[in-house]
Amino acid sequence: MEGELGLVLRQLNRRVGKVEVRLQSRIRKLPLPKLEALAEALLNFEASVDLEQWLDVNGRKNGKSGGPRGTRKAKSTTRKKVASK
Repeated sequence: MEGELGLVLRQLNRRVGKVEVRLQSRIRKLPLPKLEALAEALLNFEASVDLEQWLDVNGRKNGKSGGPRGTRKAKSTTRKKVASK
């Protein structure tokens, strides 16, 4: 996995510039399947903020997305009624 990790970090440095140490730390904690997903996703990144957003969504141990506890927005289950003519 060290080879894959090194490759992803080098690709990120070329794509979005120097990756902050705190983001590198988060990347190093990713399991191999997530690291492989990042390797594909980074091809669409334009700035380090894209990396940070990807990590916020995909870098969680339980795989769930959302912000810190208590800040997630609930999805609306209400559907709009369509008026028929």
